[in-house]
Amino acid sequence: MTGSHIDYTEHIALPGTQKAARVYPDDRTFYKDEADAMLKLMPNPAKNYVVIAYDISMENGQGIIIIRDAKGVAVKNLGLHKAINQLTVDLAGIPSGIYIVSLYAGSKHIESKQLSITR
Repeated sequence: MTGSHIDYTEHIALPGTQKAARVYPDDRTFYKDEADAMLKLMPNPAKNYVVIAYDISMENGQGIIIIRDAKGVAVKNLGLHKAINQLTVDLAGIPSGIYIVSLYAGSKHIESKQLSITR
């Protein structure tokens, strides 16, 4: 028997023009708490960067995201200029460990998530 080959063509789907648009909108199950979340971290655990998606459209006031280490010391403060957006945060200079990412609108705490940084 001689060698043979298989012809295979893979379909490539590109996202729409909107930021963070999913290629296939129904390709994963959303749990109630994830769908209702106003703060999302991707990827988690993170290595060199993390994308922080947020939604403070239902809140009043300027927004801020604070990343704190396990001792509660702020390692990054990110001012928010839009009500719904996502930020790509460079994690260079931040050591491996567990961090808390908190979202605030005005003086009100909205939500916090745990972020793991691994190198």
